[in-house]
Amino acid sequence: MKKIRKEKIGDQFNNLTIIDFSNDNKRYALCKCSCGETKIVETYLLSIGRIKSCGCARRIIQRDRNNNPILYGKAIKKELRKTCEVWSSMLKRCLNKNNNDYKYYGGKKITVCDKWLNFYGFLEDMGKKPEGTFLDRIDPNKNYEYSNCRWATREEQLYNKTNSFLINYKGKKYNLMELSKKYNINRMTLKSRLLAGWDIEKALKIPVNKKTSLAEYKLFFKNKIITIKDLLPLTYLSEKELFNYLFIKKEKPEKIIKLFSKKSEPEPVKKKSANLYYNPQCGGVAGTTIRNV
Repeated sequence: MKKIRKEKIGDQFNNLTIIDFSNDNKRYALCKCSCGETKIVETYLLSIGRIKSCGCARRIIQRDRNNNPILYGKAIKKELRKTCEVWSSMLKRCLNKNNNDYKYYGGKKITVCDKWLNFYGFLEDMGKKPEGTFLDRIDPNKNYEYSNCRWATREEQLYNKTNSFLINYKGKKYNLMELSKKYNINRMTLKSRLLAGWDIEKALKIPVNKKTSLAEYKLFFKNKIITIKDLLPLTYLSEKELFNYLFIKKEKPEKIIKLFSKKSEPEPVKKKSANLYYNPQCGGVAGTTIRNV
């Protein structure tokens, strides 16, 4: 006796819903897919999950593989690989919470437009990545979309960052990179000088490698501004010794001159020469000890 199947009209298996059977033993079923298409399938294959749709699911997966090749490890044309890497990095920092840069992008609600979730949608809008450029958002606080993105050089990108160091100089606004290149000064040297409170003119024009001599350090003495070099003739101390007393120990110039004036300079200590003689008994200089081993 043939086994009668328990499936009935209206039962749903994944994307397929049974709407009719071919005969009483229900070997074949007419099903309607969630996409609207109808398909005749073997009922047994429905029950074990072998068939899940009319074929639309497979077409969707294939379409995604074609549209997003890097996600499926599919080979792409060599000239598009760098563009694909840029696109992939953009998705990771906006959508992947485990990415190191997520806190600066996805964590700040920066998202990617729906069209750019597809690689070829991104390629259609932005084109192939030009050599020496990077994907840059025109407004750093807005999302990744065609109206807000461009291919920019490193200098242009640095100028457009949310933490850009902008400087107003001679009526124009410069970023740190532009100003350092224009005046031939190291970017970090210029930044450290400005953060230390230097005037912009002084920060740009003082040579980087020029070291200030200790003798040129200035101080206030008898209502005048003098240098360590001016105090040297009044004391017997060296430049370094004067600098330590004045700027390290914070002593007053008057006290230093009083204590270390040339008039009170101590006489050099004369070292007594030792009268050494040869002792033939010990085979060495007198006073030395010979250790017997």
